[in-house]
Amino acid sequence: MNCRLPGVPLFEEYRPTQLDVSRALGRSVDVLGKHLGLFLGITALFYAPVIGLKLGDRFLLAPLLEAIVFEDPAQQNIAEFVQIFLSGSVLIQLAEMMLLMLSQAAIIHGVFRSLKGESTSFSACLETAASRWLPVLGATLLVWLVTVLGTAMCIVPGILATLIFYVAIPVVVVEGHGPVQAIQRSDKLTQGSRVQLFGLYLIMAVTGWAGAGIIGRFINAVAFGGGELIASMLFKSLFTIGLTTFQAILAVVVYYELRLIKDEDTGAGELLAVFD
Repeated sequence: MNCRLPGVPLFEEYRPTQLDVSRALGRSVDVLGKHLGLFLGITALFYAPVIGLKLGDRFLLAPLLEAIVFEDPAQQNIAEFVQIFLSGSVLIQLAEMMLLMLSQAAIIHGVFRSLKGESTSFSACLETAASRWLPVLGATLLVWLVTVLGTAMCIVPGILATLIFYVAIPVVVVEGHGPVQAIQRSDKLTQGSRVQLFGLYLIMAVTGWAGAGIIGRFINAVAFGGGELIASMLFKSLFTIGLTTFQAILAVVVYYELRLIKDEDTGAGELLAVFD
């Protein structure tokens, strides 16, 4: 199985001088196409608990809090606090991010195998995530905190933090660094490439907004017999699984290219042999 793209050398002789957005997107599409079922299945596995949390929040927690407030209006402030904390604004958002980063850790193994022209398996990908799950979660939490604080101060610092920490999870998995060292390493690797990373960020953001808008219009246009909320959650979850799978692959491809750009003493063959 050959993962070579038109005009791109084989990995043994490949040495880019700068991050190319179109090349990164093309490689990611190529990798996803070769392992579509595998990578979507990995993301779906990790995203399933998030779907459960969202369903529980909407159909269990919300009615329960409404009943508490109905019985005792004095409890409204407490109920609102609980709902905000346990809803998508805090707990579910954090759980979703952590689980999706774990899925990215699993996908990293498959992407490296694919770039090398080899096949992989579901179990091998999960073993990679399992071996680094704690530092992955630590790095995810650290990145989330810094990004949220940056966004709260002003949107620009939040976006900048996203670009700086773009390859933190691949660094954790491939290089074995802890959370703090991983974000420092990601900062170093992304230096000089953040304009290109911002371009990728915009492309993914616009894709996400457009997808959400299309799903909303579809739900409004089709009669689901009173099940619009369930249908909306289902289609949005499927879209999220597809988009985040591609984003995970893209982050790994970007990391691979940045390593070749920054680490002149590391060859492509040596880098791709990390999971051998």
